[in-house]
Amino acid sequence: MKKNLFFVFTMLCALSFFTACSDDDDNKTDDGWKAISATYTAETLKLTMGGTEVADQSVKVDASSAEQATITLANLIPGEAEVKIEAKMVKTGESYALEGSNTNDLRTVSAKGTVEAGVLTLDATLKITAPIAGTWKLAEIAKDESETFVSGPVSMVWEAAEGTMLGFLPVTSIPNIAEGFGSIALVQVLQSVTFQEDGQIVASISKAGVDLSKPVTPVWETSEPGYASYNVTDKQILVFLDITKIMGSLKSKAAIDPLEQIMTLLQNGIPVNYEIASDGKSARVYIDKALVSQIAPLLPTLAELIGDDALNGMGQLVKSILKAFPEAMEKTTKFEVGLKLIK
Repeated sequence: MKKNLFFVFTMLCALSFFTACSDDDDNKTDDGWKAISATYTAETLKLTMGGTEVADQSVKVDASSAEQATITLANLIPGEAEVKIEAKMVKTGESYALEGSNTNDLRTVSAKGTVEAGVLTLDATLKITAPIAGTWKLAEIAKDESETFVSGPVSMVWEAAEGTMLGFLPVTSIPNIAEGFGSIALVQVLQSVTFQEDGQIVASISKAGVDLSKPVTPVWETSEPGYASYNVTDKQILVFLDITKIMGSLKSKAAIDPLEQIMTLLQNGIPVNYEIASDGKSARVYIDKALVSQIAPLLPTLAELIGDDALNGMGQLVKSILKAFPEAMEKTTKFEVGLKLIK
């Protein structure tokens, strides 16, 4: 009898021990998600933007729980110093998957990736949803019954103090001249501009040349992405130029210094104003006095690179205009130059 009682007592103790161990295991929590919170850079970050590798960046991840984290993208999206994305987090094996987006009325920034062994692999995408996104053709040239130019894709407004001159030309006469000759020349080299949803700008261009005296048959081709990107605010398109890529494409090294000064000035984005008609079928994009006043002081330096016989013999005229431009801008009250576009 005593042996039986001892056996029962031993079994009860054993069961109690295993139950306690089981309870301990059940009470254990997985705190691995806490290690996800970090700033990832260099060898701990594999970052792509729309599938294209991006270097010299950092991404911050703040995990608030095992299911939620905030991803902070700094200086990755054109025109936005910082974008915070609320992401869902799911653990699979030893890795954590992250996915989320940040959306406003004009664009959506998405991010999807994983953290494994202390390394963040992330792909970010930008989708522009503003009305300006899409392909826009140049407005057509209109002429009257006598074949005189009436309007075209180039638009210009220049208002200045009375008597203001640009070289030998009164500034009040320049918009008509610029719109006429500018439109005729432009339609020979530019067919359309596409503001892609991914934030890239490409254009249908021709390298067949320009001739103001007779028609030129354009040979259209689509420009390579990567030279210009953009983002959108309520009233402006912020255009960003890849300075390194543009400079690398220049054949004349003598042209690099002044152009680099201008492009460095614009490295935070070229603010291009835009207006879209209520029916969404036409638009005007233009730069204004605020921007041109910053560029004007650099134009005399740029003028020195132009030979007198360049530009079909108009080099000397163009040089004189560029040199006089800063003084004219000081007397200017309103300046707008841009393009009229149609769907």
